[in-house]
Amino acid sequence: MKAFYVAYNKFVLDKRISENHKQLESYDIAFKQSKESYYVYFLPKSKPGEMAGPGGATSLGRYVTYEIRKADFQVTATQFYK
Repeated sequence: MKAFYVAYNKFVLDKRISENHKQLESYDIAFKQSKESYYVYFLPKSKPGEMAGPGGATSLGRYVTYEIRKADFQVTATQFYK
């Protein structure tokens, strides 16, 4: 849960994501982990009949992943898909 909190804070403060794309209800959230890191995926939902654009972007949001180091819960990478 702490990894999500760290990723979400980074998400809402990120200037590369427009304000109208920061609504959490517009995303499905997925998690993975490796030995050293947690990965938090923000997967944008789409409107009925809408096809995702480049990188999985929809009218509701952008596809982004945050890598959080387990040792200290610092964001070590942010990936936007193109």
